[in-house]
Amino acid sequence: MNQTSPDRSLKFLIAIVALMAIAVGAFIGWTRYDAHRNAVQLEAVRNQTQLADQAKLDHERLKEWPNQPPGPLPKLEPLPLNLFPIPATRDPEALMRHLIARHPSPKIHQQLLSLLNSGGMSIDLFNADRKVVGQFRTVDPRAAPTAKPDANGRIRVFGLNRNRLASMVSERDVLVMETFVYHEWLHYEQYFLATLNKNAAELETFIGDEVGQYSPESCEYFWKHEHDAWRDTCLFAIQIGVVDYFDRLCLWVGDETAFKQARFNYTPDHTVTPGHPECIPVNAKLAGHPHPEVFQ
Repeated sequence: MNQTSPDRSLKFLIAIVALMAIAVGAFIGWTRYDAHRNAVQLEAVRNQTQLADQAKLDHERLKEWPNQPPGPLPKLEPLPLNLFPIPATRDPEALMRHLIARHPSPKIHQQLLSLLNSGGMSIDLFNADRKVVGQFRTVDPRAAPTAKPDANGRIRVFGLNRNRLASMVSERDVLVMETFVYHEWLHYEQYFLATLNKNAAELETFIGDEVGQYSPESCEYFWKHEHDAWRDTCLFAIQIGVVDYFDRLCLWVGDETAFKQARFNYTPDHTVTPGHPECIPVNAKLAGHPHPEVFQ
């Protein structure tokens, strides 16, 4: 018996509906699968982010190295002082020369004063907005054409902050400035010895403004220069009664290991070598940090 046209139409309609149902089911299934896949991927990204954040946190925690409690200070004989009265003038160069001429250290009131008077050392009274109090450095002769080059063809420069000089009002202010004068003189002595030894890597540390990046060897010398100069500066500060001014560092001078740690922590970013972050891993190792590799 032949099927009528309505029967065929009904079957065709049923087939279409079935196909649509299959398609809708497939679409719902794919949508659910896609949503699940996205959720899994999102969870994976979230986990990776959490792991990265935790790794970063662990990395920063490894950098933490709190100073040890300060120990007793060395017992030293006070130095005789012949600084006062301070001239009434506010002229920075006159005040600087007074500090040098009356400095408790014979090497400074004899040798440094002689170098300044003979032109063997230039004076730099640098701008008041600089946080640095003192600085010994060398410059290219073209920067100071009237000065005398030394054996390295450099101009030796002894600088103090003019604002700090002009703002001295108390005996304590004067003694603190004398401590900075002493510190910079120690750097001059280091430069003088490096010149005698003809050590290029060591001499490089005295021309930091002209060096793009320090070698690891120069970083080591810079650390040694600052460590030795600050150790002796702290001892000097004890002898003239202003060690408390440098309490963030000098309170640890009685213990070499603790002092290295305090020197490393002296600045928040550990840049013992200003403007040269490449030296931080070297500084960390020399200071004895338990995880110097985290500063790479």
